[in-house]
Amino acid sequence: MTSIDKVNVLLIRTDTSIINSKVSKDLDIDNLNIDKISNLFKVVGKGSIKRFCDWKLDKFTISIYGWKDGNAGQENKTELPPPEDSDLYFGDILVIKSNGKDIKNITLSDYHNFIEESNGGFEDIGSEDTETDSDDDNEYDLNDEFIDDSQQIDNYGGETESSMSDTLTDDE
Repeated sequence: MTSIDKVNVLLIRTDTSIINSKVSKDLDIDNLNIDKISNLFKVVGKGSIKRFCDWKLDKFTISIYGWKDGNAGQENKTELPPPEDSDLYFGDILVIKSNGKDIKNITLSDYHNFIEESNGGFEDIGSEDTETDSDDDNEYDLNDEFIDDSQQIDNYGGETESSMSDTLTDDE
């Protein structure tokens, strides 16, 4: 098989590192046969590899394949975009870009653009939250004041609430 017959895919290792790898162009992405690509994986989960999610990116589809069952210590620490952001994966995760059934080359740049777009334009959402929290604290300190009602009573000629209500009662 020549390099023309192969396309670039990405593997996300359990330590979150991402590596380029090659697979056959004629790989069936709907029925992935792990035996044909087992040499790609350093760490695998339990059972068969499965296609878990597809995301649309322009005219392409980004798909992830992996395992949601495995042994302790084999968890993949990668944070995937919604709706997979709360799921736990085991072993390496395979990322494939396709157009219909045709596998297309995916680059690290493609993947980073996909992650950024999937997260609403912010690749590192956690740092935004931290800035917002501290901004909120400062905004509260600068803009919020405590209102002391006792000084407003003095504006009524020193009358207390009870004497004001007595005055209203006397007029009736």
